[in-house]
Amino acid sequence: MAMAKMKFLTEQEVQAIAQPILAHDFARYGFIGSTIEEVEDFDGSYVFRLTANVEKTVPAKELIDTSHQILTRLREQGEDRFVILATHRPDREADQNDEDEG
Repeated sequence: MAMAKMKFLTEQEVQAIAQPILAHDFARYGFIGSTIEEVEDFDGSYVFRLTANVEKTVPAKELIDTSHQILTRLREQGEDRFVILATHRPDREADQNDEDEG
């Protein structure tokens, strides 16, 4: 099996690959959208921080499985950088702000 040539995808290209996977896998959790940012990791390498905005908590197993799918698709495109996938619930911000004010 031939290895794909390594290349660097842009944030937009990674987002285009990840978005349909997230929309499918997280639909039952009220998937709203996602954001992506290329950041420097603790060891100086660059990774993608991908945040899925959802209405309900996503179980850890599904988060890991979805992350694996995204990484696999990126590898098929020759992208070797790691993706850190997290979720964010906008309704939790309101809870946090209420606690800060009290």
